[in-house]
Amino acid sequence: MTSINQDYWQSQSGAEYRQQQQWRSAEGNQNYRDQEAWIVAHLQRASERLGRPVKVLDFGCGFGRMAHVLAQRPFVVYHGYDFSAPMVQPLLDAPPAGLEPAGERVRVAKSAPQAFPDLRFDVVFTVSVLIHNSREDASRLLGDMISMLAPEGHLLLVENQLVPFDVKENNWHAGCWVHDYVGDLARDFDMEIFHGQIPDHDVYIVRPAHGAQRSVLLIDGAAAPRPLTEDDRLRLGMPRLQIVLKGLEGELEQRGLAQIEGRVHDLAEENAALSRKVEALQRTVEEQQRSMESLRSVQELRKRLHQTMAQVHAESQPIHVVPEASDDSTKLSLAQAFSPERTFEWQATRDTMYANADERFGTVCHIFHHDWVGMRSAVGALPGWKLSISSANVMPVRDIEVIIGLLQHHRITKLVMHGISDSMYALSRSLTKVGYDQQYLVWHGTTTQWVWDDERRFAQRAIQMAREGKVRRFSAIRRGLGPIVGERNFAPQLVNMPPRFADGAVAHRVHRGNACSALAPSWNDLRKNLATNVLAAQTVDRVSDIYVVAKNFDLPKWLAPKVCKVPYRDHTSMLEMMATMDIVLNVTTIDCHPMVDLEAMSVGTPCVRGPLFLDGLEDHAYVRATSVDNPMSVEGVGRCIDRVLGIEALELQGMVNDYKRALLELSRERYAEFLEI
Repeated sequence: MTSINQDYWQSQSGAEYRQQQQWRSAEGNQNYRDQEAWIVAHLQRASERLGRPVKVLDFGCGFGRMAHVLAQRPFVVYHGYDFSAPMVQPLLDAPPAGLEPAGERVRVAKSAPQAFPDLRFDVVFTVSVLIHNSREDASRLLGDMISMLAPEGHLLLVENQLVPFDVKENNWHAGCWVHDYVGDLARDFDMEIFHGQIPDHDVYIVRPAHGAQRSVLLIDGAAAPRPLTEDDRLRLGMPRLQIVLKGLEGELEQRGLAQIEGRVHDLAEENAALSRKVEALQRTVEEQQRSMESLRSVQELRKRLHQTMAQVHAESQPIHVVPEASDDSTKLSLAQAFSPERTFEWQATRDTMYANADERFGTVCHIFHHDWVGMRSAVGALPGWKLSISSANVMPVRDIEVIIGLLQHHRITKLVMHGISDSMYALSRSLTKVGYDQQYLVWHGTTTQWVWDDERRFAQRAIQMAREGKVRRFSAIRRGLGPIVGERNFAPQLVNMPPRFADGAVAHRVHRGNACSALAPSWNDLRKNLATNVLAAQTVDRVSDIYVVAKNFDLPKWLAPKVCKVPYRDHTSMLEMMATMDIVLNVTTIDCHPMVDLEAMSVGTPCVRGPLFLDGLEDHAYVRATSVDNPMSVEGVGRCIDRVLGIEALELQGMVNDYKRALLELSRERYAEFLEI
């Protein structure tokens, strides 16, 4: 790094740099969130391959953006390095939970090998670090990073998009460069390039070469991996290079011509050569296009999709809109609890990390809604591909085209819709138009919920789709709707699957016979029966603490002195909290097959529940121990809690494990029968 660069970053305040990024995010820049999501998903896959948490080094960690994302992930052992003490100071002053004391795993030194001389890492990653270094400095830093890899380790570089050669782009932050990793800086290493997956950046996975011939693979968007050709490198690198050259034209107006005339001449010559190659490649592409009718088929597909969307719009009532919150604190709470909504998500981490494996479901795709939280948890445990969509916004045609491409690429033939909404109905009809007619519908509600307008309207549409033959089969999680649905009703009851946890992923606390902790994780409404659950636990002498998540639930201390309020947590953190409890409270008045019960059971914690009227396993010892006949009886719920906590620990764990195994087998077979596989 030049002396100017060093002086800049060693005088830059990490707090001020963090503020800059926050301002960009507030103005709608989603790049930071996209980078974080990509890295998290990659590290989780790496951990699963290793069978243990992955040891990572955040090279150029700065104020700790990635530290706050990764430090509490159970599949990551995080370390951070930077050469600038002022940049790192905010992270050292306020480290995230799981990274305390920060000084042991976050270090400042002249070089990373000096900071961690005895450690080797599975993954060393950067995010927009090398762009602030000249070619010579970037080459030296790459050498440092490579030297710190464990056997079979790799670099993960989230840096500039592909370019055909190194160029200094501008003087932002005392100098920015774009680097040619494929043909120059990492030319002796195996590489995977993920292009078009993160806006304005490419991702480079760099590994020491294992053979005489290096391997360079391109993953372009959602396409399958393929070898990167020289024509690919030039074609994909030209757009980013053109941006750089445009910037250099502006710099000519600000500097003396003699000072950069030589460099511009070199760039002009190299650009002319690249242009000739690009022109030759373009001629080849045009010749191929003349022999194909792909454009015509795409136009025909788009025409049919637009016609279908217009028809669906004519059939649909106005989409329900949630009123704006007027209280700023409420808005902030919602923003923290739920990530920004996207049109759709394919194979999102939270929808796949707890899925049970079953090869029979390799051609099955489950479609569900981002914002229907309980249903999303239920689908997350099922085997098969996962597609989540918005319940509030109908999907644009361009996104439906992308989804069709994903379904075709993964050879998916069966679609399972979990719930229905205007957006789900529009997607269903669009996919039917292009040949996806093996559609199955699972309704996770009850007729009791028809007191709410949207529940009633959506349920009636689901039933109508079954009666009109728009789905092959219909299943209501709460059985008994067959006479209304008609011949396409699937009579055996579908039951939800317990989520899958890798061995050691969640540490369960040893069951205690007294001074027990109870968790009531549900929100506060008529269905969830929260007051009855809490008051019942209050009457049980064995229970010393009752943890409640719902913000709008309050009881006076004289009535419920054991209650402790805890803030909302994300899905993974809530499961980890369940594992630390002795019992979970979920005796509901109206429920189909609640995932709270199954999630608690999967982390080894018993859960009391109301009557579910399942058509299988209701005589199991675990069900008899944890079920309450009258969910409205504080006394009855209290007796059930006391009964469960009185069971000897090994006996209770045996009951839990046996019921989990039996329920998983029953659910798999029921879904296989429902989907005719």
